[in-house]
Amino acid sequence: MSATWISLLFCSLAVLAKDSLAFGPPAPSQLIWKHRTYNMVESIPTLSPDGNTLYVGSDDFHIYALNTTTGGTVWRYKTNSMVTASPTLSPDGNTVYVGSWDSNMYALNTTTGDLNWNYTTGMHYFRSSPVLSPTKNILYVGSDKFYALTTTGELVWQFTARSYITSSPALSSDGNTVYVGSHDKYIYALNTDTGDLIWKYGTAGSVFSSPTLSPDG
Repeated sequence: MSATWISLLFCSLAVLAKDSLAFGPPAPSQLIWKHRTYNMVESIPTLSPDGNTLYVGSDDFHIYALNTTTGGTVWRYKTNSMVTASPTLSPDGNTVYVGSWDSNMYALNTTTGDLNWNYTTGMHYFRSSPVLSPTKNILYVGSDKFYALTTTGELVWQFTARSYITSSPALSSDGNTVYVGSHDKYIYALNTDTGDLIWKYGTAGSVFSSPTLSPDG
């Protein structure tokens, strides 16, 4: 059985092949390719639906699209600060969404890397990875506030917690509730259409991690 491992290294992205046997110890890993960036890679890569392109951000201020076979650059887009959030793809695979520490959420054409739009928030700290509702065509993401944006970059609503939000949100199975944590020590459940608070739960510290839903929702 064969699998491909993606390893994030300092200033580089490495892809390793791992061949394992049904019985017995696995064979050693073999480097397929690596792509050097010019600062740390903290962003978790996102794979295109056809498996041919890998999208990832870097602390060198760039968003990269890389060929999964060769590791070559398909395109790269320069922002004005670090990109530590992980990219999100539209259902049709034509748009990649990702935030930068320059206060902007970017929507880029996945084929060309051209900018479709950007939305500026009130804080430079953009670590939350966006989640997209495929039924409502709304993008949900945290920054200084929690934002709901259309897929054309227009504000639908915003929710103000008592501190900033670096947690990546999770959507309910019916798409009616979005869950997210904040540095104000609360986990929030919000109505996806209006941004109204459904409930909140206090914890003992800042919530950096992202919510995960049980299979039954």
